[in-house]
Amino acid sequence: MNDFNTAAASLDPLDIEVQPGTRVRDLKSVDECTSAILVIEHDMAKIMAQIGRAEADPDTVEKGWRTRAQGAMRWKKKARRAVMAHAQTLAHGSIGTADKRQAILRTIKAAIGADEFNRLVLLAQMQNPDLDWSRP
Repeated sequence: MNDFNTAAASLDPLDIEVQPGTRVRDLKSVDECTSAILVIEHDMAKIMAQIGRAEADPDTVEKGWRTRAQGAMRWKKKARRAVMAHAQTLAHGSIGTADKRQAILRTIKAAIGADEFNRLVLLAQMQNPDLDWSRP
């Protein structure tokens, strides 16, 4: 596998750019995800129309163009899947889910004691320095 395919295979879906300057992780609501999906699908329709025109008149297309267009379609499909998955995560990460998590954490803290709980929180922070620990 070449370096490009290796990088593509290991790409975090949240890092896929859905519009210039906007990545999947930047979408903060289901509505934003829906809008992004509409833009992606519009882009896909434009690419398909270009492929259709190129097939109708192949002499006007530069060498390698179809391969690039098909690659663009693959990336658009990957972006659409990533946004759809992110939208599901946002929909399931509702207030009720946060309340349930807090209830579980309070129960664990009470069961193992505050000192042990705080030790484990510190351990989690050390093992995951890339996460935003300023939010509860």
